[in-house]
Amino acid sequence: METLSQPHCSVTSHAFVQTTVSGIDLLRKNPCSTRAVSELPPRFLRHSDEHTVVGISAVLHAMNRFEDQTRSFESWGALAAPRHPGRLMAAQTLCSVRTKGVSGVSTQVIPQCLLHGMSSAVSVGLGMHGPNFGIGGGPDALQEGLTIAVGFLHTRIVPGIWMIFTQWDQEPVLSAEDGSPLSDSSICGLAMAIEPAGTQPARIRMSIDRSACSWNDQTKGPHARADHALRDLSQALDSIANGELARWSLSSGWGASLHVESLNSLSSREAA
Repeated sequence: METLSQPHCSVTSHAFVQTTVSGIDLLRKNPCSTRAVSELPPRFLRHSDEHTVVGISAVLHAMNRFEDQTRSFESWGALAAPRHPGRLMAAQTLCSVRTKGVSGVSTQVIPQCLLHGMSSAVSVGLGMHGPNFGIGGGPDALQEGLTIAVGFLHTRIVPGIWMIFTQWDQEPVLSAEDGSPLSDSSICGLAMAIEPAGTQPARIRMSIDRSACSWNDQTKGPHARADHALRDLSQALDSIANGELARWSLSSGWGASLHVESLNSLSSREAA
């Protein structure tokens, strides 16, 4: 990435999904009411972590927003940056071990709770054969995911990637006895279809500005803890697509800035 002055790519579709603890089971059965559930194998999300359920739902909704519904994503990659995934299932497993012993540990815990669980589910469930992996997993997952997504597209390994972000607004309060949720907390997910700049018609460009970055002092300044940045990004994408906003920016923890901007606005500035 050091050889690229300002890596950039196009956002060609996006969708934001939000539900609560009590709404997860319904979303497992019907992750997208406007798209055929048959695109996923039957009961595919039965054991999935809440982040995976919301993430796949967001991808399906974003797919549904393409004008060309015959587009194939078979060669695409899937990258996921969930914030603190797998914690509910892990807590419930620990409670189960205390009361039932090792027989209380499900074989689904490891594959469903891993950082790569969501990207793998998107790739396998929707028939994609490009690379898939998880990014971050901590409080800076959004910044880390956007940075990797922009840089990854410049490799031209795949024609496009699905970038998925998920997080709880506030993690559920759990029962000390069995780990079951006591609060109906809200969880949200954002899926973005990202393609190399210029390959498809698009209204939104995403880029990395490294002009203020110090590669020799990456610890300078506190890391961003943008608790509401995922929702803000989703609203910004909608506003840019509708022509209501020209640009949205987010500072990364390592010194650079991430920009999402209107291609129409960018063309006007370059012409001037």
